[in-house]
This record gives sequence, C-alpha cells and structure tokens, in this order.
Amino acid sequence: MRSKDSGSTGAPKCIGLTHDNLIKRAFGANQLNQYHSEDVILNWLPFDHIGSISDHHIRCVILGCHLVYAAKEYILSNPLNWLNL
Repeated sequence: MRSKDSGSTGAPKCIGLTHDNLIKRAFGANQLNQYHSEDVILNWLPFDHIGSISDHHIRCVILGCHLVYAAKEYILSNPLNWLNL
C-alpha cells in the first residue's frame, strides 16, 4: 500500500500558493526574525524545494541582503561544511 504522506516520506502533493501568499510570508518571516539587509543568509536547500524559494530566495530579495547558495551534496557530505560556511 502506498503512503499517503507527502514530501520526503511519500509522494509529493502540490499546494497552491499565490504570489500574495509568498510575499506576505516573506515579509512576515523577516519581521518576526528581525532580519536586516546587512544579514548574510546561507541556503543549501535544492531549488526544487519550496523552502528554497519561499524561505530563502524571496525573503532575501525583499530584504536586499546577501544570499549564499551551497549545493546540498556539499553540506550532506560533511555537515561541518555548513558551519564552516
């Protein structure tokens, strides 16, 4: 029997997000976490993951901060690479 879970535990399911949803979430995360344009953000989630788009890319574009992308394989091969970056 196939799992009904989504994401990494089963078959992915699409969730409809509007532009307004994504923008408001980015503004809210920036405000809640007190992020600033001077911050440097590290993202190692793959580009096909919604977290990469919504939690990092859009949020950082709105802030105008510096965003560093690292390949997930680089981090997963040695988790200390995350701390070194």
